[in-house]
Amino acid sequence: MVGLQGGDLKIKIAAPPAAGAANQALIKYLAGLLEHPASRVSLTAGQRGRRKIVRIEGLIEAELWRRLHKFLPEKKDRSG
Repeated sequence: MVGLQGGDLKIKIAAPPAAGAANQALIKYLAGLLEHPASRVSLTAGQRGRRKIVRIEGLIEAELWRRLHKFLPEKKDRSG
């Protein structure tokens, strides 16, 4: 998990993009982080690109962010 960039969540996946392996790895990774069934996680756009839109059924947005928050890198204090 790289973190938030703009309004996007950035995740690096080591699996190769061939035969949809990276897409499946992303779905499995997100399902594991969210403690949510992989069958309820799907790609709605970006199957062939680097930028993807993921649909997660059965979680409200507040719960999704609550579950993800503990995995997001902390922002460093840059005040000096």
